[in-house]
Amino acid sequence: METKKIKNFRKTLRAFEREIMLQNNTNLCFGVTIAQCHILLEIEKLGETKVGDLASNISLDKSTVSRTIDGLVSVGLVNRSIPPHNRRSSLIKLTKQGGNICKQINDSNNDYFKKVLSVLDGKELDVFLQNFEKITNNIKEINNSLHNNQ
Repeated sequence: METKKIKNFRKTLRAFEREIMLQNNTNLCFGVTIAQCHILLEIEKLGETKVGDLASNISLDKSTVSRTIDGLVSVGLVNRSIPPHNRRSSLIKLTKQGGNICKQINDSNNDYFKKVLSVLDGKELDVFLQNFEKITNNIKEINNSLHNNQ
């Protein structure tokens, strides 16, 4: 692949990242940090889950996720419980308030990205989404292989 195309991709990606971060910081996370937002949405997807499983799903170390969970527990967005059959493990799930925040985050992001993607017609959108998923999966595979080789 041509270096010029790679440089153009990286330049566009940096602009994309800045705009997404700006939007997330100002409007789309409803008072929680970006990290907390990602964790809340992942808990919503998984339902009741273990910290280790959550950390694995979002590719972060368990201690980082655990500290973030501590903050979410302290503000009442997540409950943590210790199952009687395994006292070394803890289960986490959203509180009602946490579920409400997730709904606000999802609704707001859906509205925002509907506007963002409105520049594409139906066929363009299908192709874009297919390619975006393909690239994202390739990034995950590359990152997993890099982490496994360390």
